[in-house]
Amino acid sequence: MPLLRIAQLRGLAAYQDHGNIHFSDGRDAARAAAVRDYLADREQRPDASRVAVAQRRVDARGINEGIRSELQERGELAIGEESGEFTFQTDDGLRSFAAGDRLVFLENNRELGVKNGMLGEVKAVEHDAIHVALDGASDRADTRMIKVPMKDYQAVDHGYATTIHKNQGATVDRAFVLASGTMDRHLTYVAMSRHRHDVQLYGDAQEFASRRGVS
Repeated sequence: MPLLRIAQLRGLAAYQDHGNIHFSDGRDAARAAAVRDYLADREQRPDASRVAVAQRRVDARGINEGIRSELQERGELAIGEESGEFTFQTDDGLRSFAAGDRLVFLENNRELGVKNGMLGEVKAVEHDAIHVALDGASDRADTRMIKVPMKDYQAVDHGYATTIHKNQGATVDRAFVLASGTMDRHLTYVAMSRHRHDVQLYGDAQEFASRRGVS
């Protein structure tokens, strides 16, 4: 069942009535809106937890890149090795990390004590390792520090945004969902139920035009 058909159900219709669903002119604009609102929430609620989610890996990566680029432009993330940003080979290609980055683990690892989809914040980066404070069970209060040896464990990525599949076990204060026309009932439920306090959904108006009855 396509996403906007589900909007006829009471759940998403209520979100729409309260202004939690946003359509933009094009997918790039929808992605940019999610980036903008994520960053605004980060600034307004620095102690809260949040994540952006998307069905498509390319969209999750685009949101990650947009957020990192803005944080670097603001001077909140290092740029280059001299400033503390190091680039590593990961399972999904080259990724650069600096203190303050969000990070997601993509595979279970007993030695590190991490599970697929677990999130954390980068606290320090060395030429061969990343030090991460794992998100706690309650508002990051119960954090645990680990050192990730990048030669031995490369299943990491930026964690500002993840795919819906990777985010199924996570709960955060606020979620920012980039919708796709191919999202079914299950994916929509998972994406819209990752939050404690608030969720915002973004979509390309043209992609959903026929489902909204808009020419």
